[in-house]
Order: sequence, then structure tokens, then C-alpha cells
Amino acid sequence: QGDDQFRTGLADRETGALTYFITGAHDEDCTLYNAKVPLSDLPIGPNCESVFLNCEWGNFFEHFYNPITGQGFYSLKAGGSRPAPFRAEDYERAIKKLVCSSGRYTNLSDNNRSNVNDYFGRILHILQDMGMSYHTKVEPHIVEKPLEMYVQDNWAEIASSTYFQGAVSVQGYSQTNYSPGRCIDPTVAMRKLALWSNVLPADQDYYDVCRNDPPRGLICQLNQEKLSQNATLMSAEATLFTTGYIDQIWRAINSDCICE
Repeated sequence: QGDDQFRTGLADRETGALTYFITGAHDEDCTLYNAKVPLSDLPIGPNCESVFLNCEWGNFFEHFYNPITGQGFYSLKAGGSRPAPFRAEDYERAIKKLVCSSGRYTNLSDNNRSNVNDYFGRILHILQDMGMSYHTKVEPHIVEKPLEMYVQDNWAEIASSTYFQGAVSVQGYSQTNYSPGRCIDPTVAMRKLALWSNVLPADQDYYDVCRNDPPRGLICQLNQEKLSQNATLMSAEATLFTTGYIDQIWRAINSDCICE
């Protein structure tokens, strides 16, 4: 019954899980710089009643994780931030607290169910970031981010490409375990995806044909072919792991393992 209810709710455009997966994924990038100035958009989901009161902001600086060193983002000004898996575990604990106070997912009030699904969306955002080499090589990309901008500007082309269509399919999905964690634990999948993306190019690797042009300084041309190829690879793999974690949520709700 839990699985059926979740699948039905996932498809409901107004109140379903997918709606709050999206708000959570959006809000996870909404970051307060120096705890005062929004770094990007304002939160829109149910875990932020008001940007001035009872608002759970995201934190871009905790979306980094080098699976080789275990380190997260570090700045000489801001100091060190926790690796991404730690933040995902915070949301896992928040989900368990809400679900277990009601006994099971299907007993949640509408408000609490919205909050839980928003938290799942935040986890999905962090998991997807583990598919981008910027995040697993711990490169800030706050201003210069050609890889992410390419995905944003060319998503339709990426999603319709032969590679993406072949990889993101039932056959492609069935070839690998994309949801290896127990119950709703996202950290196993995060590490697995991070190890995969960590070997791919990032940051300056996408630039070539550099020339010095005073007073503007060094100007480098983007290698569009390299950018396109790797953006497609990473997008496909991140999509597969996203699907895997949603499957993991379905199984968790159906088995009632969240409160065990």
C-alpha cells in the first residue's frame, strides 16, 4: 500500500511527491552568504515558511565531496565546509524524525508529507551534484562554470542524444545497481557516483587555445566538443542515480524500514 500511494502521489502535479522533490532540489542551492546575503534564488518550498523566519536554507558550500580524500569545500576566508554526505545524512535524520513520529510514511499529515518529500528533493540535488566533476574535484565554479551552464542551456539536446537515450533506458538502468544503499541511506550511492565523476575533466580542462590579451589578461577558448561530450556523460549517469534513489525511496516506504 505504501508503494502504491507513493507512486500515485508522485504523479500528482499539485500535491504529489514530485512537486516537493522539485522544490527541495531548487531550495538546496539557495544559500545565504555570510549568513546574511542570498547567494542565488530565494527558497520556495515547504521547509521555508518565510525567508526571515523558520527557513531551512540550502548550502552550496556543502555540495562538495572528494571521494579519494574525503574532503569537502575549503576556502581561506570561509574555512572548511562539511563534505556533501554529511549534509545528506542531516536530511535523512530529519525524514526519519517526521516519519517515525507518525509511525510510517503513509500516516503523515499533508504538511509533514510535503516536508519529507522536500527533504528527499534536497538529497536528490546533492546526489546529482556527485555526478559533476566540479563537485568531486572540489572546484568552486561560482563564476566560471562552463560545464553546468552547458547542461542548463542544452538540456533538450543532451536528453535527446543517442548516448543519453541508450544509457537512460530500462536496459541501461538494469545493468548496474544505482540504489545500493540500505533503506533511505543516500551515502553509498553518493560515493559510488563521486568515484565515477572524479576521474572526468573539470574547470580549466575544458579550455584550450589560450592567448594573452592585455589588459584583459589570459583569454582561453572553450573546447565545445569536449564540453558537450562530458556534459552528456555526466548528465546521463546523474539521471540514472537519481532514478535509483527514487526507487530506493519506493522500496523503503513499502518495507517500513525507515523506523527500524
